[in-house]
Amino acid sequence: MLRFCINKMFNGPGTIRRRISAASGNSTKLHKDKEIEETILNNVANQKCPSWFERICVVKLSFVLACSISYTIGSNFGLLSLDIAQGIRGYAWNYDKGCVISDRDQGGKLCWHINTCDYCMAVKGPITVNASDLTKELFQKYDVEKQPLLVKRVFNNGDDFNLDWLRDTYLSDEEALIQQKNKSSACSYYVNFFTKEEIFPDLETMLRAPPNDTKFENPWYIGWRVCQAQIEEKLAKLIKRPNFFQDDVYVYGVPHIYIGTPGLGVQDFHIDKHDTSSYQLQMSGRKRWMLKAPSECSSPLLCGSSIMEIDIEQGDALFVDSSYWQHSTKVLGDSLSQVVIFDYDFWTHRKL
Repeated sequence: MLRFCINKMFNGPGTIRRRISAASGNSTKLHKDKEIEETILNNVANQKCPSWFERICVVKLSFVLACSISYTIGSNFGLLSLDIAQGIRGYAWNYDKGCVISDRDQGGKLCWHINTCDYCMAVKGPITVNASDLTKELFQKYDVEKQPLLVKRVFNNGDDFNLDWLRDTYLSDEEALIQQKNKSSACSYYVNFFTKEEIFPDLETMLRAPPNDTKFENPWYIGWRVCQAQIEEKLAKLIKRPNFFQDDVYVYGVPHIYIGTPGLGVQDFHIDKHDTSSYQLQMSGRKRWMLKAPSECSSPLLCGSSIMEIDIEQGDALFVDSSYWQHSTKVLGDSLSQVVIFDYDFWTHRKL
């Protein structure tokens, strides 16, 4: 049956007829051959071949090989071309969502809008100015231009902010400790910045450790958000609003505090999640900030990949849009670095 089906598909009755005729060498057998032919044709006609047999297509082996090779080369080259394009751009791109894939605040890969490179192309480096020489109009100009600004001698009471002040402030307020220990989104606690072991798993553990505790001899670097109104009020009494802020500048009431030993810091370049500028008050110790242009602007034809280094000392403040500039930090010197960070915004028109 299979042979008959194949003959029907590829040869057909006409072919069978021709082959039989060619094979018949003399006329005496013609009548008999015709009878055989008719029998074969009737048998073929009566066979019911499956429909899929009738749809078989014959293609050349070279065509199959050509398709396979083309698919393999095309797939690999397509992936390679994406890598080449990313290398030329200098940053990862999400083709589905049309956005930049960025490391933001150690929170993993996030999709972020493309930053304009006009700002970093105009900035040649950080500007340093004394607080007494900074006017409200000049400060606003620097802020609008996203100009990193180091302001010297912003305050002179940094000695009042220390571990003793933090112990007295937090340990005397049981409710504040409970809120901080919950580690909610408003009370984030950051630990283990490039240290091999968890020296202080939470803020209370660090504050309750006696000053001579051997844990303080190990490298450690921690930070947290001040989420309690009563702690914010005490900080506001200690840290005054900069006098070169215009009246419509809104200062966010959820500051961050970072404390760490020399040699540490947040040493991976990243961009913060918020969309406002911030100022970093160096309450004690020294810290180095490294800034560079957004990834999408790091081409030599745009802003380049050079790094700005800014050393901040006690009493100084760094004003920078950390949601635009990639940044990392490192504690310098031989003493503890203590920093209080506030976010601020010119455009909300709300007063503190």
